[in-house]
Amino acid sequence: MWALAVAFAIALAATPLVAAGARVAGLVDRPGALKVHDRPIPLLGGLAVIAAWVVGATVVGPTPEGSVLLAVALVFSVGFLDDVRTVPPAARLIVQFFAGAALVWGGARFKAVSPFASLMPVVAVLVATNGVNLVDGLDGLAAGCAALTAAGLAVIASGVGSAEAASATLALAGALVGFLVWNRRPARVFLGDAGAYAIGVTLVALAAAGTREAGIRDVAAAAMCFGVFIVEPVDSVRRRLRTSSAMTAGDRDHVYDRLISRGLTVNQTVSLVWATQAWLVVTAILLARVPAALPAAAVVPLGLLIPAIRHRLAAAALRGRPVAR
Repeated sequence: MWALAVAFAIALAATPLVAAGARVAGLVDRPGALKVHDRPIPLLGGLAVIAAWVVGATVVGPTPEGSVLLAVALVFSVGFLDDVRTVPPAARLIVQFFAGAALVWGGARFKAVSPFASLMPVVAVLVATNGVNLVDGLDGLAAGCAALTAAGLAVIASGVGSAEAASATLALAGALVGFLVWNRRPARVFLGDAGAYAIGVTLVALAAAGTREAGIRDVAAAAMCFGVFIVEPVDSVRRRLRTSSAMTAGDRDHVYDRLISRGLTVNQTVSLVWATQAWLVVTAILLARVPAALPAAAVVPLGLLIPAIRHRLAAAALRGRPVAR
């Protein structure tokens, strides 16, 4: 837990400093177009998260491997360029591909899915980097979901005896919660594309490290911990195929946007998505740690409550009744 505490403290202290520097440098996300905020918000919050993670992980274990740091640096760089000036989507995908290849070069494998053990980290990086970026559309949404993912991955890694991976993953969870203090609504700093991409790669690297020698059940549980970071890209692709829209075109029709359009407030939407992510993470932990028949019996009823709560909130809002925030 020391790694979590140290990373939390560093992120809590460093995030406002990074935000102040970004504001002075003019690195802000300005309102307009598809933006939902009404004032310029500093970017580069992801820099504080990654720095806090590295220090927190190093306090109780070895420094993250060079291949992981290389992969993070690659996606952070292309994300930073995209924050400053638009980078073509194809160029971003190529860099993300090479980041995944860097993880494989450094030994990241999901041996349980052989013969695809070397391919899966690359695919996972492409999905996770874009998944975190797509979910990062409301204050606190992506950071909170990523913290839940990291917590679940840490429990799974601990269960298979990967103590170092578990500690490093807890450090990332702590860094994300420290950042979330400043990123919650109303946000005073954003992750930016750079931070979203870097967190996606880091989560994949930690998932691979924590399940390197694990069986298929633990690997499946780790994948389930990514939850909304898988659902959102899949939904975006499905939506664009259905409407014959360009895959790279931006819109405000994400899952969380549709919840707001049905009458939920931003705070209710963020809470509901966090609850869904937490449900998926708890289910994943049960899948990894208890007999296979029990997770469904214990958790599926809880999952069925989530759409019921969503419909109740939306119906109440549409009827004009006050809904507790």
